[in-house]
Amino acid sequence: RGESDMKNISNEFLKEMKNRTDFKPYVFIKLLNGIMLNIDYWDFTLSNNSIVDGAGESSIPLGVAVEKSIQLEIANDDGKYSKYDFLDAEITLYLQFELSESTEIIGFGKFTVVTPYTRGSTIIITAVDNMYRTDMPYDTQLAFPNTIGAMLRDSCSATGLLLHSSEFPHNDFTVQEKPTGFTHRQIIGFIA
Repeated sequence: RGESDMKNISNEFLKEMKNRTDFKPYVFIKLLNGIMLNIDYWDFTLSNNSIVDGAGESSIPLGVAVEKSIQLEIANDDGKYSKYDFLDAEITLYLQFELSESTEIIGFGKFTVVTPYTRGSTIIITAVDNMYRTDMPYDTQLAFPNTIGAMLRDSCSATGLLLHSSEFPHNDFTVQEKPTGFTHRQIIGFIA
């Protein structure tokens, strides 16, 4: 499954998702050692699974670079996942939705496990999208004055974020002096 899975959904899907919450999640987990795990919806427990979008449900805050996080609780009664180390694993989350005449699957995003997790009869994993990479000091070799477009490209390059477009309104706005005392996330938020 690729990036195109994350974009194409039907009108019926859009209509139904407003009233239904019976998505079936499944994930692909790539562990740091290269092992791939496929976790289907029947491997999840009934509780402690969530998606948190830092922007909230009804608004997008201005001047903030938000991140999404997910929490997954995986049934491990038989201990089949106990041998795996999930720290720094990359998780790709998909949501499956049964419609009147078809089943649609959408990619929800990629997340990284950056905090310790609990292990036992269930495994609880919290993971965040790549915005966590921007929580490092803004240190650039750019010469100033420079444009916010150049600053954004530089921050994305420095933190390993994929920039889908380098063109945006007012990307030619000039910043006279090099900002100091900020993180890349703050600079990206200021640009937003």
